[in-house]
Amino acid sequence: MRSNKRESQVLAEAGKLGDILPLAHMLAVSGGGDAGTFAAGLIAGWTTHGTRPLFKVVTGISAGALVAPFAFLGSEYDGVIRYVSNAIGPKDIFHSRNVSPAMALRTASHCRDSSQSMSLLRFLQRSHRNTPKDEYC
Repeated sequence: MRSNKRESQVLAEAGKLGDILPLAHMLAVSGGGDAGTFAAGLIAGWTTHGTRPLFKVVTGISAGALVAPFAFLGSEYDGVIRYVSNAIGPKDIFHSRNVSPAMALRTASHCRDSSQSMSLLRFLQRSHRNTPKDEYC
C-alpha cells in the first residue's frame, strides 16, 4: 500500500492525476537450467521485437533468479542476461564434494560447497554498480 501511495504522489507531482494507477507489468521467470536459458532468450527476443515492457515487479527461482534482476533493470542489461544464462554453469555455483552416491541421496543439501558462488556474486555486483536508481525501487 505504501508503494501505491508513493507512486500516486510521484504521478501527481508530475501532473498526471487520476484515481487509477497505470498498468503494472510483472514477470515471473522459471528456474531449472534450460528454463532459465529459455527465459533469457525470450526476454532478449522480446527486446529485439520492440514490445518488451518495463517491469514493475520481476521474480525468479533457480536459474530464473539469476536472470530476474537484469530483466527488471531493463533492456540495456540484455547482454548480462545472455552471459548469465549461457556462460554460467554448475561449476560456477558450487563444487560437489566427494561423497558416495548412497550418502548423497540422504544428504544432498550437504554435499555441495557453495563458496564458488562468491565469484558469480562479485560479477553480478560489478554489473550492477552503475545502474540508474529508480524511484520505485
